[in-house]
Amino acid sequence: PYAYTVSLHLADIWAEAYGGRKGADAGAAFLSTRLKDWLDVLEKGIELKGGKFFFGDNVSFVDFQALNVYNVLAFMYGKAAVDAISQRKRLS
Repeated sequence: PYAYTVSLHLADIWAEAYGGRKGADAGAAFLSTRLKDWLDVLEKGIELKGGKFFFGDNVSFVDFQALNVYNVLAFMYGKAAVDAISQRKRLS
């Protein structure tokens, strides 16, 4: 159940990032507010479970989904998104 929750969070991040990029401000609001909020949620989830990955020391499908979201954010928002993620100890 928890993996499903994190998976849905990742899908929401992807959707908001895409929608934000298509918006009138080209995603500036997403980068300044929503991305930070979502990174808080993801980082806290990793801390709750402990380990190197989302669910301990073994990689799961959620980790691959997170990698996809990272690549999408890096593609759509470039250095701004990569820098925001890299500032998070548990996500970088």
